[in-house]
Amino acid sequence: MSRQHGIEPPLDEPALPLLARVEAERSWHVRVLAADDALAPTLPAGSLAVVDTTERRLLDGEFYAVRDGEAVALWLWHAGFAGMGGRLAGREVGSLVSLAEPARWRAPVEPRELVVLGRVTGVLGGTAAAADPVLRLEQEREALSEQLTLAELDRRDLDLEWHDRADPLSGLSDLAPAEIRARLERARSDPAIAARLDLERRIEGLQSRLSRLEASIAETPTTSLQGVRAKLQLVWALHYAPFPEDEPSLERAAIGTALRALDAVLASARSGDVAGSSEGVGSKVLRLVPSPRRRP
Repeated sequence: MSRQHGIEPPLDEPALPLLARVEAERSWHVRVLAADDALAPTLPAGSLAVVDTTERRLLDGEFYAVRDGEAVALWLWHAGFAGMGGRLAGREVGSLVSLAEPARWRAPVEPRELVVLGRVTGVLGGTAAAADPVLRLEQEREALSEQLTLAELDRRDLDLEWHDRADPLSGLSDLAPAEIRARLERARSDPAIAARLDLERRIEGLQSRLSRLEASIAETPTTSLQGVRAKLQLVWALHYAPFPEDEPSLERAAIGTALRALDAVLASARSGDVAGSSEGVGSKVLRLVPSPRRRP
């Protein structure tokens, strides 16, 4: 269920995967085709995911190939379930979820129940290799942030419709994961409950993936001014954008003016102004100097 809320996706852009392109496969890699758009826009239908079979430990916000009988499916792993934490009835649990609609999910599940082939580390072909990996990460973060905004608006609408109904997850936290799954499957016979559960699991998946992307943007070295801008934009989005502008601070002013200056420099570089080009500005090495007023 998506109500779009006035935001329409572009109609003429090709559905290219947003993961890194793998230039050379190794003997421990296997290919898994994305059969549908469940993990779009990161892995749209037709993407050929490269799975590293040496990486089977489940990490929050990462994609995995999981065997289901004779079939193999691509999933996003969300550590935990429905805000109940990562353990239920003393057992470690998580959720296999999708990013897009129609939502699909299996939860809560114990990692020991799953036959994990490996972690998705990239794709074969279909997308240009980014010169700066931070820019690719930021592109995926922007796309998923828009999806999360729309999903949360949908949840707000559902909350208005749900005010006089009981929470379908109430009283389940003490049960074993398999029993919770059985009860939820029965509850899903009600279309309204199914819609709510689907939306909540999808939001959890989007939040997990965005947290993973934010950590990667913060930790990945950048080689361009655009990458520097992406890192500063992340700091702004996480720590300053959610709060009103009438709460001034030195940090807010510093980040805001730095972003505006970078925008001007990058605009000059695109227009061919050599004096304002990113190469000229980037010729000096940045040196980080701690404030003497902030010593531990």
